Amino acid sequence: MNKKNNRRARLTRLLLQNALMDLLETQKLSKITVSQICELADVNRTTFYAHFESPDAVLSSIRDELFLNAPRVDEGKSVSLETRLEPYFHYLRMNGRAYSVLFHLDLTFQKALILSIKSYLKEQSLAPTPMYDIRRYEMQMNFLSAGIAYTVEAWIQAGFNVPENELALWVKEFVESSVGKTLA
Repeated sequence: MNKKNNRRARLTRLLLQNALMDLLETQKLSKITVSQICELADVNRTTFYAHFESPDAVLSSIRDELFLNAPRVDEGKSVSLETRLEPYFHYLRMNGRAYSVLFHLDLTFQKALILSIKSYLKEQSLAPTPMYDIRRYEMQMNFLSAGIAYTVEAWIQAGFNVPENELALWVKEFVESSVGKTLA
């Protein structure tokens, strides 16, 4: 049996991750100790070190799992942008606490999220690449991807105050107004 993937190991990792998230609501990561995580998760230090090397490693595991398990927005290119975004926004709603903490705490996460949005926008050819000024195109993609990321963060902070389908429609409209064309 794979010791790292059995049900008990997965549960222990989840307990440790949740304990770290709870502590991050009141403390900086640099101030959080392994002992605090263990006490809150109700596991011993040996168990902690069987799964992670440090609180930073716990945070990295949360980030990696969020990216790994996120639905792929680029599937179903024949459907509208807002329809493709809805499952992703639903996933964000289900994992909003982790996304919000990571977005503010982990610049690696924030940059990776913005770069993934930028990559998606480019793959979908949402704005034609202007041959006359590639710098302007890159800036437009940076503007859109960071804007979308911060819009989603504001949505999370507002307690998911609009349904996923409405947010997806808004994002589509924001992109359309920036690129100057109607998207399918």
